[in-house]
Amino acid sequence: MRSKGLKLRLIALLMTISMTLSFVSCSLSSFRSKIISDPISKEELVRLLITAINSNKNAADCYASIPEIQREGLSYSYFIQYIDILNDISSPYGSVSYFRMLSDEEVFEISEQMDDSYYGNIKGAELLYGEDRIRNSVYVLFSEDEDGTAYLSEEWITDIINLYNYGKHYFEMIDNENIDGLFTLMRPGLDPEVYTDQAVYAKAQNVLDYYDDCVIGGDVSKHFMVTTMLPEHVTMTVPETLNYNNSRVVKHDVDIIVNDEETYEIEDEIPVLPDVALTVASLDSRELFTCGETYTAEDMVELMDGEPSRGTYYADRERFSVSYQGVIFVFEIEEYEDDSNWTGTLVTIKIQEGSHYFIGNGLYVGMNRSDLLELYPYLDDPDLDETTYEIQVDNGLEDCNVEIVLDNSNNISYIRITVV
Repeated sequence: MRSKGLKLRLIALLMTISMTLSFVSCSLSSFRSKIISDPISKEELVRLLITAINSNKNAADCYASIPEIQREGLSYSYFIQYIDILNDISSPYGSVSYFRMLSDEEVFEISEQMDDSYYGNIKGAELLYGEDRIRNSVYVLFSEDEDGTAYLSEEWITDIINLYNYGKHYFEMIDNENIDGLFTLMRPGLDPEVYTDQAVYAKAQNVLDYYDDCVIGGDVSKHFMVTTMLPEHVTMTVPETLNYNNSRVVKHDVDIIVNDEETYEIEDEIPVLPDVALTVASLDSRELFTCGETYTAEDMVELMDGEPSRGTYYADRERFSVSYQGVIFVFEIEEYEDDSNWTGTLVTIKIQEGSHYFIGNGLYVGMNRSDLLELYPYLDDPDLDETTYEIQVDNGLEDCNVEIVLDNSNNISYIRITVV
């Protein structure tokens, strides 16, 4: 078996040691005498897990009923923690009535194409709850060795417990409004070359603001559901939240994953109401031009203080483009006589190198991406081979698309705002 990164093990140890100690006092005398040597079937293994899930009073006997060879070094305390997690997932639906073994194809899909000898050959079962259909299917997955013997993988269960505890601790920091604790949990999953500490703190503050404003039902650490549970990916769902404009109730997913650097990464997409000021071109402290607003030739002369310009009228498209130093405005023409007498709706603003204009809270051409993310920490990350951030904004006049394009040095190359 291959080894896991020490960073994850150390983080997990610090987070779970207090929980593990609480189980040390559990006496194993109730099952020490029950040494079972003959392997049990995978169906029987699932039945024992279900018995423990339905009542943790049976957990000790269930643990003892699993032959040691099929526990693969799994301690009793970790078994109990795992059962408690499964119980948390299962309890909203009542007691498990029966189960269905999953096909290899289903397991491959459910396990997110995890085909890795580190955890053995993965098998699984779906837990079923009488006649009632449930919103999210509940599964138990386990391993099978080369001889076809089912077993509980110590690595599989330990990694799940660690991810689960990390996610639950994240929610506890939110409930306690502990921004320093949130920073500590979020920092390892964010590239330090992209996100400064100030940007991470800004993201953490956005998280606190969102959960304070939008989560229904009290402490989130007590009202979440686990909808995906794998050793490298856990999804925790907050069942009732308000969307960003408070118009409807929606669920909200938080994913805890193990990234390529083998650190825990929290993916919590906060639905932030876009800043309408991103559709306004400002100069010094003056908001001068808003996409979707109507202007005349006289307005432009006044607002630009007579600055020289170059205008081009495209009669076939009824567009008029006017350029100043470092900025281009495009208007959809309503009336046009000549370049000094026209009326039109501003449909595009493009701010380029050499311009002193800015948008929003101070985004300007030449700004570094790290500074950009300090101001707007929840901009969606562009794809690895892309350099453009895009934001959709309804500014009350029009729906607009804001493009912030980076150069090879990760500085803003140009900004374009377009009515869509």
